[in-house]
Amino acid sequence: MKTLLLWAKSIRGPWPSAAARAASALLLTTTLFGAAPPAADLALLKSGIDEQARKQPAAAVRDLTAVRERLPQLADYVAYSIAAAKFDLADFDAAVHELEPVWNTVPPSPLTGHAALVAARAYKQSGKPAQGIDILREYYARLPQPAGDKLLADCYRASADLASAAVFYQQVYYRYPLSLEAAESSPALSELKANLGELYPPPTTQARFERAGILARGGDIRQARVEYQGMLPAVAGPDRELVRVRLGELEFYSTETTSAYSHLRALDVASPEADAERLYFLAECSRRLDQDDRLKDALQRLERYPDSPWRLKALVAAGNRYLVENRAADYLPIYRACYESFTGPQADYCHWKVTWYSYLHRQPEAESLLREHLLKYPGSERAPAALYFLGRLAEADNPPAAKAFYSEIGARYPNAYYADLADVRLTQPAMFGAVDSPDVRQFLNGVVWPVWRFEKKFDPTPATQARLDRARLLAAAGLEDQAED
Repeated sequence: MKTLLLWAKSIRGPWPSAAARAASALLLTTTLFGAAPPAADLALLKSGIDEQARKQPAAAVRDLTAVRERLPQLADYVAYSIAAAKFDLADFDAAVHELEPVWNTVPPSPLTGHAALVAARAYKQSGKPAQGIDILREYYARLPQPAGDKLLADCYRASADLASAAVFYQQVYYRYPLSLEAAESSPALSELKANLGELYPPPTTQARFERAGILARGGDIRQARVEYQGMLPAVAGPDRELVRVRLGELEFYSTETTSAYSHLRALDVASPEADAERLYFLAECSRRLDQDDRLKDALQRLERYPDSPWRLKALVAAGNRYLVENRAADYLPIYRACYESFTGPQADYCHWKVTWYSYLHRQPEAESLLREHLLKYPGSERAPAALYFLGRLAEADNPPAAKAFYSEIGARYPNAYYADLADVRLTQPAMFGAVDSPDVRQFLNGVVWPVWRFEKKFDPTPATQARLDRARLLAAAGLEDQAED
C-alpha cells in the first residue's frame, strides 16, 4: 500500500494519466474497504475484456475463467465477457448459461440490456428464436436501442411471425432513421411487404413525419426532402398542409433563408397547427435576415394562436434577439406577452427578464415583480435570487424585512449561491437587532414552496455503496468506461 501511495503521488500534470487514476482508485478501495483484490487479478480482468473486444475469444475465455472465482464483486462483468466470447466461438448454449450472474446481480447490473442481446442472438443462432423474443421482452426497458428492436424484429422473422417482425423493423426504420440498424431494416421491410401483401401493417402518418423530422434535424436534408415529397400523394387536409410547410423548413435548415421565406409566405394554410408552425419559421427567417418589420409582423399574426407552442418559441427567440442587442423597448413587451400567455419554465424565464430589468433600473414596480415571481413561479431556479434582491431593496429602509428575506434563503436554499451572499448581508450592523418582519413572514408563508426532500446525512444507501465499490474496482483495473457505467 505504501508503494502504491508513493506511485500515485509521484505522477504530476494537469490531468492524471490512466495509470495514476487506476492507482488512486485501487488505493482508495484498499483504504476504505480493507483488502482489495490483487492487482494481478484486476489486470487479468482487463486483459480478458480487452481480448474479447478485439475478437480474440479463446484468449478472453482463458483469462476471464482464471479470474472468475477471485472477483465475486464483478461477477457480472466477468460473466458477460465470457458469454460474448463464447458466442463468438459459436458455443451458443454455453453463452446463454454463462449469463446467469448478470441476471442475479444486486443491484441490477448495468450490463443487463447488453446481456439480453447476447442471449437473444445465441437463442436465434441455436434455432430457438421464440426464447430470444422472451428474453428481449423481459428486459425490454433496459435494451440499448435501436439494436434491441432490430433484434426483436429478426427473432420474430425467424419465428415466422412476419407481421410482428414488420412492426419492429418499422419502429427502427422510422424512429432511428440515421442508424445503421435502420439501413439494415429497409430491405427487410421491402421483403415483408411483398410477402404479407394486404396483411402488411402500413406505417402511420405520424411515423412518417417522425422519420422525416429526425432526418432533417440530423442534417440529412436531401433524404428528408425525399420523405416529405413521398408523403404528398398519400396525405390530405391538415397533414398535407403540414408537409408543404415542412418542405419550406428544409430550405431554412439548408440556410437558403430567402427561399424559405418566399416558400412559406406564399403558402395558404387553413390548419391552425400548420399555420402556427409556418408563422414561427417566417419569424425565424426574418430574424436571421435582420428584417425587424417582418419579424414583428409574424409575431403579430401568431396572436391568432395565443396558446400555440410555436408562438411561445417565437416570442422567446425574438425576445432573446433583442436582449442581446440591448433593445429593451423591443424585448420587454415580447417577454411580457410570453409570461402573460403561457406557463412553465419559459414563462418563468420571460418573467425574470422583465423583473431583472425593473430591479436594475430601480423602477417602482421592481418589488412587486420580485414578489410576483415567487408567487407565480415558486419552483423557479431564480427564487433564491428573487429573495435576495427583495432583501437588498428592503435593507436600507426596513431591516426586519430584509432579514426575513435573507433568512428564508438559508432555510430553503442552503446550498444556493445566494445563500452565501445572504449570510454576508446578515452580518451587517443593521441586521443585528432586527427581527423578522410579520408582514414579510405572512407573504412568505403564502408562497406555495416546492417540497424538497432533505437528507440529514450523506451516507450512501447499501445499493449505492455497492455501486461505488464496484466502480472503484473497475477504475483500479483501468476499465474507466465500465466504472462510469
